[in-house]
Amino acid sequence: MKLAELTQSTAFRLAAAFTCLFAAAVLIVFMVLYVQVGRELELRLGMRLNATKAEFLKVHQRDGFNELAGLVADDAAVAADNESIFLLKGPEGDYVAGNVRGAQSFDGVLWVQSSELTGLTGSVPPEQRYLAQWVPLPGDGLLLVGFSDAEIRRTRDVLLRALSWGLAGTVLLALGSGIFLGQRAQNQIDRVGHTLTAIRRGELTARVPVEGTGGDIDVVSRQINGTLDQLQSLFESVKQSSADIAHDLKTPIGRLRQRLEGLQISQATPAEAQQVIDTAIIEVDSIVDTFEALLNITQIEAGARKARFRIVDVAGVVASVHEAYEAVAEDAGMSLTLARPGMVAALVRGDNDLLSQMLVNLIENALRHCPPGTHIQIGVTATAQGPQLAITDDGPGIPEGERENVFRRLYRLEKSRTTPGSGLGLALVKAVAELHGASIALADNHPGLRVIIAFPRFAQG
Repeated sequence: MKLAELTQSTAFRLAAAFTCLFAAAVLIVFMVLYVQVGRELELRLGMRLNATKAEFLKVHQRDGFNELAGLVADDAAVAADNESIFLLKGPEGDYVAGNVRGAQSFDGVLWVQSSELTGLTGSVPPEQRYLAQWVPLPGDGLLLVGFSDAEIRRTRDVLLRALSWGLAGTVLLALGSGIFLGQRAQNQIDRVGHTLTAIRRGELTARVPVEGTGGDIDVVSRQINGTLDQLQSLFESVKQSSADIAHDLKTPIGRLRQRLEGLQISQATPAEAQQVIDTAIIEVDSIVDTFEALLNITQIEAGARKARFRIVDVAGVVASVHEAYEAVAEDAGMSLTLARPGMVAALVRGDNDLLSQMLVNLIENALRHCPPGTHIQIGVTATAQGPQLAITDDGPGIPEGERENVFRRLYRLEKSRTTPGSGLGLALVKAVAELHGASIALADNHPGLRVIIAFPRFAQG
């Protein structure tokens, strides 16, 4: 990746922003520390000045002026690098002792620049200052005592160097981290981009690599892969549906064309012609019903019917469908019963018409494919997870290897191809169940088939 591209990455910009914030925080902390340390050192310097002044006054009061002059001369002689200044003047203002020959008089404690002192021995930096005070000696003259700010300046220089190195290290570390994180994040984003490009080229099996670190990119990668899995499934479903439509409708359309062509070239009587036309209309109606069923399933899968969702009692739906189809089952030589008469309410949020159509499709599927004498049972059970709708029969059932296939559009078992139907009944059942957030499972009823539809728990409020 080029540096210009890297600096435009989100990770690099975040690193740069945090660098600025951290550097500003360090600078503020340093400024506070710089000021506080300076004040503390100045305070200690003032305490030292007071202690020295008090010591000199004590000597003067106890031992006299001459003894004080000797002490001042000794201290001035040992003052290293002129970090201390002493000047003792006699009653006439003449120089008596000290390492300074002259200084302007002032009251109180003041900072005195080294340039304001005369006769200061040795080399002294021009920026050096002295915290000084003139001390009156009753009847004997004046004493100037002062201490330089050299220690304060050295401490501040150390702090400044530490800040410089610290800020430089912080910026370099942050820039390095920004480049590393930006490069890493961009590589992950590039992998996502390469995968989407591959998908656009038709490579539906391409997936975004997941590093397994549990980071945000991994979470997004898994979500993208989940979406791609669903898109691939939908694409394959559409592809299979197109093939199934072409396969299943080719025969009736071809048969319809043959009948109409035969009618066109034949010398059929009006009654014979009417019979052919009636048969053709039945074929056309069957084809139209197939396309309407496909359109209905597509609308359901798109979620268009969710706007009509209301609170629905599944137990009430079961009771209504049982009442409508009990006689139909008897006419077919079968029986349809309720597993639990007088069932308690089992509430879900959904579409009453779709739920009724789903149950009707399951019952009609059993009536169509089971022999006379089959017993069909429907019922609802309330569980902690939510209502469960069960439809069971003791017919031939569905082989375990075919139980997933029967939910495909237009898919029909080999033994069912001679019976009426389009192979869309269970596809619609699955679409309605998924629209309601329910899971559907087929199991062996020993003998026969058991269909379980588990709805999510409905929280009222």
